[in-house]
Amino acid sequence: MILGDMAITRLKYLYTKYLDNSCTEAERDEFLNMVNIGSHEPELQQLLDNYWDEHAVTAELTNDKANEIFTAIVGNDNERVEDKKRVVNFNVYKWAVAAALLVFAGIAYYLYKPAILKNEIAFAQAKTTAEHKQIRLPDGSTVVLNNNSSLKYPVAFAGNTREVTLQGEGYFDIKHDAGHPFIVHTGKIVTTVLGTAFNINAYSNQKLITVTVTRGKVSVSDDKKVLAVITPDEQVVFNKDQERSVQAVVNSTQTVQWQSNDLYFDDMNMGQAALMLTQKFKVKISFANDAVKKCRFTGTFLHGEKLKDILDVICQFNNATYKFSGNGEVVIDGAGC
Repeated sequence: MILGDMAITRLKYLYTKYLDNSCTEAERDEFLNMVNIGSHEPELQQLLDNYWDEHAVTAELTNDKANEIFTAIVGNDNERVEDKKRVVNFNVYKWAVAAALLVFAGIAYYLYKPAILKNEIAFAQAKTTAEHKQIRLPDGSTVVLNNNSSLKYPVAFAGNTREVTLQGEGYFDIKHDAGHPFIVHTGKIVTTVLGTAFNINAYSNQKLITVTVTRGKVSVSDDKKVLAVITPDEQVVFNKDQERSVQAVVNSTQTVQWQSNDLYFDDMNMGQAALMLTQKFKVKISFANDAVKKCRFTGTFLHGEKLKDILDVICQFNNATYKFSGNGEVVIDGAGC
């Protein structure tokens, strides 16, 4: 990845202040995040090359000593370190000296031991632009993302917590697990739950972060203290500029209205889909042949489609037919799958 001129200037600025130990906490976090994500690796390697040229000429190390320093700092990865698809090659002697010179700042650790930094957890990221999207998390919880939002989450939850990072807006329906709290990071705000349903609005270009509960109980905190513990139809609004929060009673149904017309059939059978449609449209749905109920499919309807339009699609996909009886009941028939 080639950085723009402004980004390169910013990287060099943060790098210099970090080495001088004169950066603020925010600048330190920004710099280490740039190192950790790996997308600026060529520029960082160039900075280390320059550091080597300026400082390492006076270093006198035998090859054995270089390997000893290198191993002590970055582990037993020898001459090749792999982080997912990213491979870094380097000269052990040269980088051992550079690492020894820079180890006080922790840069070598961030550059060459990303697996330790991340506890070897693989992450996935879901993004939306103009449409909503439902994500099923490893524990069976679901998140519906609003437009222009993203969610970063582990491929598999490990440890004592279940943690994700949200940018934008998402509606969370979390599986209860008392032994593994579910934690959502949105900038300075941390939302912690055991099992509940709630909405978070936290777009980076807006100064407010809003957490609203529709079911269960949620703890909302910043990096200093717990701001509030809220229950259904309660909301916390945090002002990022003022670092102040307000708690209020609201109609949570209105807050989550943006996703109320969405329908997600995620690898479910026709019987399960019929229950969802019955609940949404208040229409009884039955099956003339129970074999059809076992047919599985996946489908998404995001534009407030009518019942007839949805039935047309899912019945065609599952080689089934449907009809409306005289009393308005829907009867689905077919040979099954």
